[in-house]
Amino acid sequence: MKSLARILAIFKKDFLDCLRSRTVVFTLLTPIILSLMFSIVFSGTDTVNLKMAVFDRGKSGFYDFLKGAPSLEVIKSQNEAELRALVLDGKAQAGVIIPYDFDLKIKGKEIPSCQYIEDDTALRQADAIRILLIEILHSYAGQNIPARMNVERAHKSKIDKKQEFVIVWTLFTIIGGLMIVTSSLIEEKEKKTLAAIRVTPAKFWEILTGKAGVGILLTLAGALLILLLNRTPLENLPAVFGVLIMGAVTFSLVGLLVGLLSPGHTVASSIGSILYILFFMPVVLSDASKSMKVLASILPSFYVLDGMNKAIFASAGAGSLIFHFIYMAVISIILFFACTVYISKAEQS
Repeated sequence: MKSLARILAIFKKDFLDCLRSRTVVFTLLTPIILSLMFSIVFSGTDTVNLKMAVFDRGKSGFYDFLKGAPSLEVIKSQNEAELRALVLDGKAQAGVIIPYDFDLKIKGKEIPSCQYIEDDTALRQADAIRILLIEILHSYAGQNIPARMNVERAHKSKIDKKQEFVIVWTLFTIIGGLMIVTSSLIEEKEKKTLAAIRVTPAKFWEILTGKAGVGILLTLAGALLILLLNRTPLENLPAVFGVLIMGAVTFSLVGLLVGLLSPGHTVASSIGSILYILFFMPVVLSDASKSMKVLASILPSFYVLDGMNKAIFASAGAGSLIFHFIYMAVISIILFFACTVYISKAEQS
């Protein structure tokens, strides 16, 4: 009995210590947050409807047949120009032009040709729509090869689809700026070298700006190296470079704030890991879930990924991405102000 009492006493002490430990709390929170995200995405009730524009030249019965398709929002176009505009403006991820003789060829067991136009900046959704469209054509036509698809990209880009994944890894690198800056600042604090630097004429904000600058430089270099190694076309370099710089600045400032607020390396790493997940996962999953899309739209990481997609796949210029730049600039100013407030309080104490 005495042994059990001692075990229970130790258990109680450690349990209370764990509840007070931010590291343990953050460690437990990470898988919980991930599980909630995936639960929302794969619940089946929160899926994003795919949008396809349709222009039916011959007023066939296929358009009415399409309207009953699950998870597909069909937008009727009055002419080809309207259909192309819907895809170019991102209001539909793809469009299909049904020829005049579509029903006639189906009845004659011939194979009609349909023109399929996909949004270069939403290739994964466009591919999903094409697969779904072929399945619906099978049901409508009742033959093995229901139609030929002449695929065309709305923005005329000839970039390999694998570049979508390259852009995701570029985003992963840019978010890494928060870990680089946090780690550098915490290391200085734990080794007591930050106090030694503060004895010099350099002001506290100048020291921190220098540390943020290192994070910006390293993440920017890493992101550009990924693009170069994967031979990503960089004809639209000013827009791509602008998005990368703004992203690097934003996440380096996040790292600066985490480093200032964290008492030690363990807590900083735990907070950094959770922030990494929160900045990365909703953006990657936003194509599949309405909730994730709403959450992603308030994150600066979304504007890095979306800006890169538009600059590379749709040849969007810097002027077309002005909202992306303004949004990240506003977030950066808020973060810089928060860091400044902390610094001024620290210097007064």
